[in-house]
Amino acid sequence: MKMQTQWAEFWYRPWKYMDQSWHDVVDVSVVESPLNEAVFYDAVMNALQVPVLKEASINNDHFIQLALLDERKRLAVLSYISAIFSGGRLSGTLNEAQCCWSRYVGNISPNICNNTALLNYIDENILRRGGALYLNVSLMVIRRWSENIEGYWPRVKLLMNREIDVPEIALDIPHDTLDYIMACVMTMIEEKSEPAVKTCEEYSADNHTNDTVSSNT
Repeated sequence: MKMQTQWAEFWYRPWKYMDQSWHDVVDVSVVESPLNEAVFYDAVMNALQVPVLKEASINNDHFIQLALLDERKRLAVLSYISAIFSGGRLSGTLNEAQCCWSRYVGNISPNICNNTALLNYIDENILRRGGALYLNVSLMVIRRWSENIEGYWPRVKLLMNREIDVPEIALDIPHDTLDYIMACVMTMIEEKSEPAVKTCEEYSADNHTNDTVSSNT
C-alpha cells in the first residue's frame, strides 16, 4: 500500500522527487499549499515538460520500483544497464565482479551486443565524456523500455540532473528483451552477495534448458 501511495504521488506530484537541478526551471514553492497547487498545478507541470495525465496503468512492477528507488540504488541500476549494453566498458559504480556479470549477460542476446546505433554512440563519445557516459547510455535504454507508457519517461527524467543529455537514437531492442534485462537488474541491486559469474556457454545452456521446459509445459 505504501508503494502505491508513493507511486501516485510520484505520478501526480513529480516535483517532490526531482533532482535539485530542476529547481532552476521552476519554483515549486508555489504549489506547497493545496490551494496554490490547484491554481498553479498546470503551470508547474508545463514548465517541467511533464504531461498532465491520469495515472498510468502499470502491469510491470519494475517501472514503479525504478521510479521510487533511492539515489544509491538508482545509480546501481543505471550502472548495470550501461555495463550490460556497453560490454562492460561503461560500468558506473559497479565493482569488477558486478561488471563481469553484466558483460556476460549482455553477450547472451544479439539484440544487445550487436546494437550498432548504441555501440557507435559509445565509440564516438567515450573519450570526450569518460565515465559519466554510463548515465547517457542507461537513460537511453530506459527511455526505450518505457516508451509505451505515456508520461512515464518525462517523470523519470526529473530524477536525474537536467544537464544529462539523452540523445534521440533509435534503439532496435525488443521490449521483451528490455523487460528481461530490467528484471535481472532489479534483482541484482537487492543481492547481498557478489554475482556468480558464468561463461556465455553456461548462460546459453541455462536459457536453452528453460526454453525446453517451457515448451514441454
